[in-house]
Amino acid sequence: MYMYILLRLGLFLILNGNRLSDATCSLPTDLKNAAWEYNYTHVSDSSDQSTTLNIATTTLQNSVINLNAFGTTIRDWTCINSLNISNTQTIVVFKSDTSFTSGPNIGSRRLYLCMKLTKVTNDLYYFYLLSDIFHFVTPKERVYSSGEGNTPTDDASMCSTFCQYTGSPKIRTLRRQGTSDELPDDAALCEPCNSTCEVDRCDLNPCQNNGSCTDFKENYNCTCTVGWKGENCTIEVEVSTEEKSEDSGCKCIIVYRFNIRIIYYMYQ
Repeated sequence: MYMYILLRLGLFLILNGNRLSDATCSLPTDLKNAAWEYNYTHVSDSSDQSTTLNIATTTLQNSVINLNAFGTTIRDWTCINSLNISNTQTIVVFKSDTSFTSGPNIGSRRLYLCMKLTKVTNDLYYFYLLSDIFHFVTPKERVYSSGEGNTPTDDASMCSTFCQYTGSPKIRTLRRQGTSDELPDDAALCEPCNSTCEVDRCDLNPCQNNGSCTDFKENYNCTCTVGWKGENCTIEVEVSTEEKSEDSGCKCIIVYRFNIRIIYYMYQ
């Protein structure tokens, strides 16, 4: 009896091993347990679509992402892994709850959605599906399909396993229902998969004459050295100092003007 229980437990762990690793997934807090206005371009006919996508804590249940693979309906998805690559960008991978097969005596397969999400505001996100178009589902969609009888582990490398693509995916948006935030004009796919594309504006050394640079989200700031001012420390200013000579009893005013040291002597 004891061996029987161990065998059953081992079989359970094998069959459900992928499910046990679901805890590695963490969706952006704003997205959880909410209904979102989902806008995208249909892969099959390039028509504009708008519908509602309900996102739970880590699942898409009875989802509008509804595919048919060889007669099997797939519309329930569970997030299996995620990667926060910046404060505003996250990669998440959803796995289909249902497996499918392309014929008798052929191993089962799973579908995966790889989403690269970018937060614009608490009420607006945009994302791309980072997979090539899979032509064996209806309607056609950008999803990754595992090999026959060769399902990857849930913690497999996202970018090199689930998120490979050669085409140019189109932008998709998630807007919280009842809100009106607009997508910025510079919204674009940041490549490669795990790149943030966040530019450090100080990399080009904009601060001249030994000025120090501080990068901000929208701009940068230069702290200039003595004798310089301006946005990039390119405007020279006159600086004067006073020195007293103990030997001559005079007080000297030293002026630095355009890198020329001028000394004025004032005898007491």
